[in-house]
Amino acid sequence: MHGEGTHPRKWAAGAIAALAALSLGVFGANRLPVDRDAVATAPMTARAWLAEVNALRARYDLLPCTGPREATNFRAYALGARFRGLRATTPVRQCGAPYRAAYRTGPTIAPPNYLMVAYGDCKVRSDTGCAPPIEVQTFPACERNLATYSADPSGALLPHRSLRVRGAPAALFDQGTRLEIYTGRSTVVIFGDKPKLVRRAAEAVRPLGGSRLARLAPAAASTLQGKLSCAEQGAGP
Repeated sequence: MHGEGTHPRKWAAGAIAALAALSLGVFGANRLPVDRDAVATAPMTARAWLAEVNALRARYDLLPCTGPREATNFRAYALGARFRGLRATTPVRQCGAPYRAAYRTGPTIAPPNYLMVAYGDCKVRSDTGCAPPIEVQTFPACERNLATYSADPSGALLPHRSLRVRGAPAALFDQGTRLEIYTGRSTVVIFGDKPKLVRRAAEAVRPLGGSRLARLAPAAASTLQGKLSCAEQGAGP
């Protein structure tokens, strides 16, 4: 859950292909009343499935999922076609319906809603998979921002270091191997093996398919405080 502040970087071989469209695995885990094989072969059924997922998301003030051939309804970011000699992968979009995990009796869990671009490749050496040298994920700010993270039930924020990246507020986590940039109504999350590489990637962040910006628009104070609802985000530019 994005509110818990953890997003695994590793994936097994072949997972990128499985997530190249809107993730069927996420939907399947929610036990929606749709046959998975039928969805894979019937576009009309897939659209109906997406409508049902979005009805559930609206109930919990989550931004609607966009279809696999649609642009995201939040501005996505990347590092260009290449970064320090590393080629960008095909963007991966993941979004799904809220669900309640069997091991948990608390609030309903919202699955990740992001667009991801990785740079470089990795060789899988075990069942745990591997992670590329650099990975950029973009989330809608109403679903992921600094205020959504707590380290314990007291509401204490996860350990981090606050800074600014090209005019936008940002936070460093995990000894510098994860950097989050809060720009406009998007949260850009950069994962990397080395803190120095993560910081260099932050200087290269740009809108997906666009050119590098000298400055990044800062997120509004209300967004950083977790006060931006997804209903408001969906209605805004």
